[in-house]
Amino acid sequence: MRDVYTSDSSSNHEDWSDSDSQEDVFVNAVRAKNENFFEITVSQYDKDVFREHFRMSRAVVNGLTARFHNSDAYKY
Repeated sequence: MRDVYTSDSSSNHEDWSDSDSQEDVFVNAVRAKNENFFEITVSQYDKDVFREHFRMSRAVVNGLTARFHNSDAYKY
């Protein structure tokens, strides 16, 4: 499968094989991540900056996180 994040200007949609749809390429692409972003960066936000980014208080986010973590939807 083609690496979606390369900047090869010669590649285009016609180069994809029949087994590689555009949707498959984006769904299966490896995405860059910021390791420990929430634990390190977000934990340093003061309450106003936190609210600017997440549009809710830290207490609400923590409550939602706990509910999700304890739900059947979260199976890690």
